[in-house]
Amino acid sequence: MSKKRNRMQIQHKDIPPSQNESAAVWNHPWRRLPHPFRLAFLSACLIGAVTHIYVFTNLLLNHDSVWRIYYDNDVLSSGRWSLEFFSNFSTYFQLPVVIALISILMLALTAGITVVFLDISHKLSIILTAAFIVTFPSVACIFSYMYTADAYFIALFLNAAAAYLAKRYRFGWIPAVLLCATACGIYQAFICYAIGLFLLDCIFNLLSKKPIPQIIRDGIRYIGISIGSLVLYYVVLKLILLITGTTLVSYQGLDSMSLKNIGKFILEVPPAYHNFLQFFLHCSFFEKFYQVIQNLLLVLSAFPLLYLIISSKIYRELSRILLLILTIALIPLALNFITVLSIGAWVHALMIYAFLLLYVFIIKLFENAAAQLKANGQNGQALFVCHAVLAFILIWNNFCISNVAYLRLQVNYEASFALANRIVARVEVLDGYSPDLPVAVVGNASTKLFGNKVSQFSKFNSLTGTTDSLLYSPETSVRTRNFIQTYIGFNMPRPNGEQIAMLKNSGVIEDMPSYPSEGSVLIYNDVIVIKLSDGEVR
Repeated sequence: MSKKRNRMQIQHKDIPPSQNESAAVWNHPWRRLPHPFRLAFLSACLIGAVTHIYVFTNLLLNHDSVWRIYYDNDVLSSGRWSLEFFSNFSTYFQLPVVIALISILMLALTAGITVVFLDISHKLSIILTAAFIVTFPSVACIFSYMYTADAYFIALFLNAAAAYLAKRYRFGWIPAVLLCATACGIYQAFICYAIGLFLLDCIFNLLSKKPIPQIIRDGIRYIGISIGSLVLYYVVLKLILLITGTTLVSYQGLDSMSLKNIGKFILEVPPAYHNFLQFFLHCSFFEKFYQVIQNLLLVLSAFPLLYLIISSKIYRELSRILLLILTIALIPLALNFITVLSIGAWVHALMIYAFLLLYVFIIKLFENAAAQLKANGQNGQALFVCHAVLAFILIWNNFCISNVAYLRLQVNYEASFALANRIVARVEVLDGYSPDLPVAVVGNASTKLFGNKVSQFSKFNSLTGTTDSLLYSPETSVRTRNFIQTYIGFNMPRPNGEQIAMLKNSGVIEDMPSYPSEGSVLIYNDVIVIKLSDGEVR
């Protein structure tokens, strides 16, 4: 036995050290990753799964996802030239568990890259950062559009990876531009995450007394990468539009993207600041208690910032302090730069994900201040713990907000399903009914038909991106027909053009009352007519 052990030891010693190291890397690649990355990744996976398990294990639909049970995300006209490709990974079906797996993985990778990029090293700071990344309310908003969620979070990861490569490697700007441009082709708003990381890196370099010339060079480089990414994205978009003969829609100001509109872009700077401050000071879906906690955290963050400035004697360097003031003042613009790009458009909760970097900025400030206090022989634990408690309360609030949003989607679905069932029941009892008869739907179902709504849900309108009814559409009755066919399983053949013209010319529709009055559902000349309200015949 001892001879065998000695023989194995000799064989192991004969292996060159380089081969041993390579084998170790190959056998344990996870261990070779930085500890902050691993902790952030695992924390994001666990907290993200717990926070969003409701939407992962149910089919929760909003006004867009309700008719996209199968959808290829070919929306080139919205400027998203790479969205269809990256949607392939989860198939074109709306599969919550599959999409959730990809999404959580992308969020976890983003969390790991973020803590490494900003050099966040304290365990509690890492966990808090990961928690904000996966619980920020925009995540719930994105999951309400489940059919695009995985691709959108891939775009987030690409932006984070681009920022890391740009900082870490001399020629990292090349893949950074390519990654950011590709990510814009999936969803444009997430470029704000990369821009935000670039700006925070400059701020913390100023606080750490890195040479100003080098910071300026890095800043110019970061600006060049951001502009280059947008230019490359736009050039590729124009080429694809030209080749395919597609025209940009006016959605979210996309058709206004041009250097000719530089003046309009500048006019959007004040709204970018206003919307950013509005979210943090008067968030519509925060209860008063949590709004106070958030305001308190914002005020408290001034203390570590001032301490770092004073303890490092930064105030003695006029150029450094001026640059610091400038970069901090640019945070709202950087994190909400999508407002500038989307001229005159409504920037909703789905587009403001980068706002969470303000929390990350505060977390890093407290970590650095605590480390500086310790180095100076002082105890900074009380301040650090106080900030951590406030941050945890806000994370808990995000957890609750996300699940209230999911609850609203569930309630809306159940109410819509019940109404659709009642409509179908009225059709099936008609004399002469046959499943082969074409069905004409007139107008939209009134929201009054869905019972007594939970009024408090209205505060979460911007998160779920839906009306109170999945059967309702302001323009057409397309969603009514689609919902009934897909989720009730009731056959609704469309009337042809001649039948629609016959109904319009007959005057029968004008004489019909709206549902649920008697006579609102009938058969006329072998066409089933369902009149929900005055409106277009579909």
